Amino acid sequence: MSASKYIRLNNVWDTSTGRYSRTSLRKIPDYGNYLADKKGRVYVRNKYGHIQQLTQFLSPNSRYLRVYITKNGIKRNYPVQNLIISAFRYYNPDNISVIHKDKNFLNNRLSNLKLREMNRDVTDMEKLREYQIEQLEENLRERIGYEGKKKIWKDYKMIKKTKTRNTVINWLNIVLKNL
Repeated sequence: MSASKYIRLNNVWDTSTGRYSRTSLRKIPDYGNYLADKKGRVYVRNKYGHIQQLTQFLSPNSRYLRVYITKNGIKRNYPVQNLIISAFRYYNPDNISVIHKDKNFLNNRLSNLKLREMNRDVTDMEKLREYQIEQLEENLRERIGYEGKKKIWKDYKMIKKTKTRNTVINWLNIVLKNL
C-alpha cells in the first residue's frame, strides 16, 4: 500500500470564511513538513502533528505574496505561487515560470496558476545585453583612456557589480553621451 500524496483534514480553520472546513492538503516536495492546498494557502505541520497556516506577506519590492520557510535550518521567504504549483504539478523553475491567468498576483489559487515555458528569446536577449555591455564598456575605455584609477571607471565597476544589466546599459549610454 502506497502513501497518499494528499492529506485529508476534517477540521482546518478557514480564515476566509471564519469557520472550520474540510480541505485536502498536499506535501510540497523538498520542503519537509510544509503543505499546500488548492486555494493558494501554505501550511506547516509542527513536531506535535498540528497543522498551522503560514502568514503570507508582500515584500517591499515585489508584487507576489511570499511566506517564510525554514529549510535545513535556514529561514528564507519564498513566492507562494511557486510552492503551490510545485505541490500539485512537477516543474523545473530554471526553464519554466509560473504566471497568473487573471493577472491578479495576489490570487494564488491553483486554478489561477499556469506554467509557461521560458523560450529561448529570453536567454538570447540576455546574451544580447551582455554583448551590448561589452561594446559600451570598450567605448568607455577608449574615451577615458583606460586607467583603473579614474573615478568614472570605479563608478562603472561598482554599478556593474550591484545593478541590473539594463541599468548598466543605461548608465553607460548616458555617460558616453556626456563625455
